[in-house]
Amino acid sequence: MRWLPRAIPALIAIVAFDLAIVFGAEAIRIWTSPVYGLDQMVFANLVHGIGRLFGIKAHGLFSIAALFGALYLATAIVLMLHIGSRIAAFGGGRVSHELLDAGLILVVISTMVAATPAILQGATEFLVQQRLPLWLVGLAATLSMVERLPDADAYYPGIVDRLARRLDRRRHRVAARLVVTPALRNAAPARRWATLRGEAGMKVAAAPLVRPAGPWFTPH
Repeated sequence: MRWLPRAIPALIAIVAFDLAIVFGAEAIRIWTSPVYGLDQMVFANLVHGIGRLFGIKAHGLFSIAALFGALYLATAIVLMLHIGSRIAAFGGGRVSHELLDAGLILVVISTMVAATPAILQGATEFLVQQRLPLWLVGLAATLSMVERLPDADAYYPGIVDRLARRLDRRRHRVAARLVVTPALRNAAPARRWATLRGEAGMKVAAAPLVRPAGPWFTPH
């Protein structure tokens, strides 16, 4: 079973790439068509079904078709970004499981929206035709959960934590620059300390020695 940890990321990448290609090709077909893909019978029936459900006619159907094209394109882009994060992980990066989750959610949303008119009309066989994308979504989600198990206890700081740590490091860096210098003795600088500070590139002036006022002795 040593091959299993390597097979799981490969299977997830294959499923994500397959979904990205399918939805990307569908988006390109819709956006390159002069009638937004309504020349295809299956897609036209889908759009007309949604239009009848919400009482949309004429030019509103083109808006629905364009909306599906945008949804398919967004799904393909998100899944391709996830694949890109997996490729970047070979160079020491981190795999973005959030992009995979977002892409799978978009697949489910687009599939269920497309099947809603047929389901409401009792044509449940249309959902049977759409079961393959749902199966692939379930497979990818399950494999992603298994892949994330070793990192369940890992902590990845958010942007607020990163900013707080950066400010704390900057505060300590400023505190480390403070130098306590020896006092001037008899109006003459401590040349040894001044030489060392000069060699280190520090420009810090020595603080004068404050002598107490009054006699040097105290009567009892």
